Amino acid sequence: MGFGRSNLGIVILLVASVVLLGVGFHLLTPPFELQFATNAAGRLVQRLENMALLTIVIERAVEVYLGATGKNGPSRHDPTVNADNPPANGPASVAALTLGILLALSGVRVLSVLLEVNEPPPGGVQGWFWNGIDIILSGGMLAGGAFVFHEISEMATGGLANLGSMMSGQTAARQGGKTDEGKDSPSTVNSAATAKARSVIAVCNAIYDQNQYDNAAFAVRAAGGVGVALSGSADDIVSQITGGGGKWVPLNNAADAASKATAGWLVLAGLKGSEYVQPRPYGQVAIVTADIGSQGTFYPYGWWGSSGAQAGKAQPLSMAWGSGDIGSVHYAAYEF
Repeated sequence: MGFGRSNLGIVILLVASVVLLGVGFHLLTPPFELQFATNAAGRLVQRLENMALLTIVIERAVEVYLGATGKNGPSRHDPTVNADNPPANGPASVAALTLGILLALSGVRVLSVLLEVNEPPPGGVQGWFWNGIDIILSGGMLAGGAFVFHEISEMATGGLANLGSMMSGQTAARQGGKTDEGKDSPSTVNSAATAKARSVIAVCNAIYDQNQYDNAAFAVRAAGGVGVALSGSADDIVSQITGGGGKWVPLNNAADAASKATAGWLVLAGLKGSEYVQPRPYGQVAIVTADIGSQGTFYPYGWWGSSGAQAGKAQPLSMAWGSGDIGSVHYAAYEF
């Protein structure tokens, strides 16, 4: 694919425009010189320290704004990330850059403390360019610093949550439910139920690669693999399993769901988008596959797809819903 004459013409036009603009500035506006300010290094370090504190304020302000407007997404480092709910990188970046530019307009700038302008002072077009570059550079640094601080805090909190989830899974495995490799412990189910329970896991495993990026489609195909009909979005599926019609049996809690799954029933967990602590346009469902703990102490394992975040392949349901939402999840079982 060639460069093309039209593209070459555009480049030549841009270069010529820049040259003419530079010549015009030189002829029509008085030049000014820049030099390093007295004690520039010390002043720069002090300004950067002040800006570092302001980046923390910006990061917290953006977090509050996103939470108040319902635009806040999950941490992509947190193992309890809501699958299908991508992080709010776009709105966060816009909000942080806006606050950074406003602070720069208020006088929190970098170049102004590093460089001084000799007489005559900057005016006209050159002055606009000088101040504009300082404002954009300073605002970008403030927004970028807020992003870095946010990433560090999410890595820390997500790492702690991941460690807690791993420890819960290992403890549950020692109690005799499900191993870390996602295999059923035969001692927790009778021989008749084992075949059905394993068939659900086998279907989930078979369809996972092709459907891991679509939450609703994964549940529909997994259910269809054992002869159970589901359809529609995640919200639709939650309505189908909780509506009281057909052979779906509502369950009281995660412990009941785990018990039915190990007994060879098809068990679904689900939550509508409107039922989240922070409501969202779509819900989420998961296939519950086996019991991993006793007396409801630990959440069962499950499989689910995700179009925006972390899919689940024989993972605890606490990795599909955060701590604020998992208590509201619906469970229902279907004897196939």
